[in-house]
Formats: sequence, structure tokens, C-alpha cells
Amino acid sequence: MKKKREKFNIYIDESGIACLTDITESKFILTGVILDHEEEAQVAAYFNFIKRKYGIPEDNPFHAYDLFGNRHSKFYLSDVMIQNLSISLAEFIRISPLKSLCLSIDKEGLKRFLKIKDNSYFEGVRKRDKEIPYEMLAIKILLWFGNYLNQKGKASGKIIVESRQNLDYATLKAYFSCKQENNFRTKRFRESSVFFKENVGSIGFENKIGLCGGLEIADLISYISFLSVKKQISQHEQRGVPVLWEAIKETLEKNKIQEVVLPEFKNLLSPDRVNKITNFNSNLPNK
Repeated sequence: MKKKREKFNIYIDESGIACLTDITESKFILTGVILDHEEEAQVAAYFNFIKRKYGIPEDNPFHAYDLFGNRHSKFYLSDVMIQNLSISLAEFIRISPLKSLCLSIDKEGLKRFLKIKDNSYFEGVRKRDKEIPYEMLAIKILLWFGNYLNQKGKASGKIIVESRQNLDYATLKAYFSCKQENNFRTKRFRESSVFFKENVGSIGFENKIGLCGGLEIADLISYISFLSVKKQISQHEQRGVPVLWEAIKETLEKNKIQEVVLPEFKNLLSPDRVNKITNFNSNLPNK
């Protein structure tokens, strides 16, 4: 009897602001969480239980920031309640068969690489380039997913993302870029592109109302990881965040957040695109 092909989903969530014209946050992170297709229902059931326990309507998405960090949210929890929740979440993460990749990027470093001097570059048809940090990190996460599926005996994969108007285009651009192996300079990335094209069948966008459990756990991992990037984990000790962070690190590829830096910038954008952007900016007059 022919062995049934395994199915996996990857859920993608961001923390920080990807937009290159934003100056409030220099760091941006993107997280991908892989779950067996059949495990998603159990994750959703757990988060529905958490919502009932802490008074969150089931049709409301679980957003970690609202519970942990947003004092103006009606769902913000006291120190005692959030500490208990952190312990529960940490225990659940440790027993869940999930794998995650969390990537960070410094937007100012990327702007220097692309020779972007000021925001005038993003006028007109180039305004979509504002979200290049998201696109680049999404490419690396999707190629990682393609490799994972290949290692699982050419399992089939689906991408699931929370729909955000300004980022959906960047997500789709990354998706189609990963299907074109000639976009990549290195043999490793070209091979990953082939695996991605062979094994990833679809991409889905979900609305804020009624997010699936996979996106909710991706939101949690992304938010706590962002606190780590900003070196704020210890500031939330009374809220149980260090305990939760230790559990999350165990799920991360290489057990850490991986920073995408200059040498890899060249691998995540096609040479033609890099040349087009840098040449345009090199010819702009200095202000």
C-alpha cells in the first residue's frame, strides 16, 4: 500500500513594523511556525480553552500583546493571572510537536545596503518596496519550509498568514519568488526553491475574526521573541515571560532568533532587483 503523503502547515506572523519609512522601530522580526496538519485542531482547542478561562470571546483572535503588554486593552491581564497563563502556555508549547524559525533584520542596515538615502525613493510605483524587510524574511522562512517538507519525504505544505492589507502583496511576492530558482545566487537557496515549488501547494489569508490556532501560537511566539530582540524579557519577570521564553527557544531553529545581516541580503533579493534599487538611489541628488 502506498504511504500516505504527510501534510504540514506553516503559519507566519510578524512583530515590529516592516515599513522602511517607519523610524519608531529599527528591528523587525518574522516568525514561521510549522505544524502537522492534523495537530492544528488540538492547538485551536487549547486556545479556545484559554479564551474561555480568561474571558476572551471565542471569535476574537488571541493576540499576545493585548494580554501581556497593552495596558489599554480590555483583555490585559493582571500579573498573577498572566503569570499563570505563561506557565500554562509554556507547558503546552513543550508538549506540542511544532517547529519554528524566527528571523530579525535591522532596517537601517538594509537601507544602507540598498543605498536608500531618504523616503523620496518610495514615491509612486516604488511605494511597495517599503515592505522589503517583510518580503526578504518571508523568502527565507518559505525556503526553510520547502527544505523541511523535503526532509519529511516530500510532504505537502500549505502557507497560512493573517491578512494585512499592506503586507499581503509582500507575502505573495515572496511566495512567487520562492518558486523561481533563478532568483537565487547560491546553490543551497536554488535547491530550496525547487523543494518549495515541488511541495508547497497553496497559500491562504485569514481575517482577524476567528483566526486559526496555528496563527495564534505564531502570534505568541513572535511577540515574545520580539521582547527578546528588544532585551525586555527580564523586565517582564513578574508576568512569567522568562519561563515562557525558555519554552519558546526550544522550538526555534538553532534554539535562537537568527538575525539576517549584510552577506545574506544579496541572497534573498534577486541581483536584478538589487541593482535596480541601488542604481536608482545612487543617482538621486544628496539632500
